[in-house]
Formats: sequence, C-alpha cells, structure tokens
Amino acid sequence: MTNLHKLLNEHVLASRTDVNGKIIYTTQAFMDISGYAEEELLNGTHSILRHPDMPEETFVDMWEVITSGKTWRGELLSQKKDGTPFWLDTIISPECDDDGDIVGFNAVRHDISAKKKADYLASHDHLTKLPNRVYFENISSHAIKHAKRNNSTLAVLFIDFDDFKNINDTFDHQTGDQMLILFAERLKSSLREVDTIARIGGDEFTVLLENITSKTTLLHCIKKIFEVLRAPIEIDSHTFYILVSIGIAIYPKDGDTLHDLIKNADHAMYHAKETGKNNFKFYSK
Repeated sequence: MTNLHKLLNEHVLASRTDVNGKIIYTTQAFMDISGYAEEELLNGTHSILRHPDMPEETFVDMWEVITSGKTWRGELLSQKKDGTPFWLDTIISPECDDDGDIVGFNAVRHDISAKKKADYLASHDHLTKLPNRVYFENISSHAIKHAKRNNSTLAVLFIDFDDFKNINDTFDHQTGDQMLILFAERLKSSLREVDTIARIGGDEFTVLLENITSKTTLLHCIKKIFEVLRAPIEIDSHTFYILVSIGIAIYPKDGDTLHDLIKNADHAMYHAKETGKNNFKFYSK
C-alpha cells in the first residue's frame, strides 16, 4: 500500500461496489465511522446503513442517475451499527470499462453531522423542537414565490395561546413549558405534511398552509386544529384545557409579502381575542 493509498484509507470515507451495488472495497475510515467491520460490509450493500427516516424516493433517484452514467450527489441520513444516526454528504460516480459499460460505482462521503446539528439548533426552538421564526420566514418566502409563479393560494395563521400567562402565574414556568410542548405536539399532529408550523416566541405560533384550493379546504384545516386541541391535558394531577385564538391571512388577497401576511394575521388574531377568545377570524380591512 502506497503512502497516499494508506492516507486515503485512514481519512477518506470511501467505498466501491460492483454494478449491482455489492460492496467490494471500503476504507478503514468508513468502517470506523459506521462501526461495521470489513467482513460485515464486503459482499453486502450500503442499505445496511439506511436510516428508516430516509425517504425511499431518494434512493430511487440515486439509482436512476448513476445507472444512466451520471454522478449523483446528496445528503443521506444514515445509521451506524449501534443505531446512532449520522449524516453523510455523498458523491457516487459510475466506473466504466474501455467500452463505456458501467462495471461498478465509486462513492466518497463526508460526515456532516456536526454541521447538521448546528443548522438544526439555529433554525429550531429549543423547547418545542419546532422551527423558529428564521426557519419559518425562509420556508414561507420560498412558498410565496412558488405561489406567485403558479397563481396558487396559501394562508398564514397566527396562533396565540389564550390566558397562558395565568398558567405561569398560578402554577410555575415548568408547568407552562410542559403545556407549550404538548400544545406544539398536538398542533403539529393536526396539520398536513406540506404545512409548516413554527414557534415565533412565548406562546405565539405561526402556521403556513400551502396549496389552499378553496375556503372549504382552509376551514377544514382550522376545524381540525380546534378538534385536536379540545381534549384536556393532565400535568401533575392538574387538568388543563388548551384555548387558542387564531388569525388568518390569505395570499395574495391579504398581502403579497410574508411581512404583510404575518402582520395581518396578527391583527385578525387580536380581533378573535376581542370577540370572545378560543375562535378564529379572517383578516379584513
């Protein structure tokens, strides 16, 4: 083994497979980070590292690209032998013989777990684990551009926990925090996969509802939120009920920028509070 080959073997997360994806070579660095010994990897496939949360569509796309003779690059959530999740920035290139036929694939990976963790902490609320204001603004801005191109409609919801201050004052902040955590879990469970929810501060939350095809669809989403929140919550032998006021602004009718949509949804939310709380109001000039 040359010095260069030895260096690569020790520091580069690389592997080679045959045309069917069977592993025929792997570096020591790849074995070290995955936790698998060479004999456990050779003659097997990289599916041994597949994390259950990684969409199947990603791997379908990968195989379509590399079997067409092109290079694929992407970020893969993987799983070590002991079950520890980790992220790999992966580049896979086909290897061809003199006739141009694909005979195998070469992969080089970089562990980006630390970067992913830092990005997550910067974009998520530490208490509820929901996206924060920065993440919400980024996602929503892209959604508005998409809606503008496709002449589609979306809605921004501004949600405020009614009388939350009384809970903190009557009990303690730990109880209040637990309420926010459970509220966030319920609210998230009431939404569709395409929707985005964020905690933007204190007891205030925002929701982005994309692809709203009709007011009926929007009302159905609102109704489901109230249904999910209706059940009582038990914390330390105390029973609590989650009451919220929701303001709704619709793009493009109520604004064509995220700033205007959030501001108008906020106004509508305060109107909901003024008219009895635990209800919702659409923004109206």
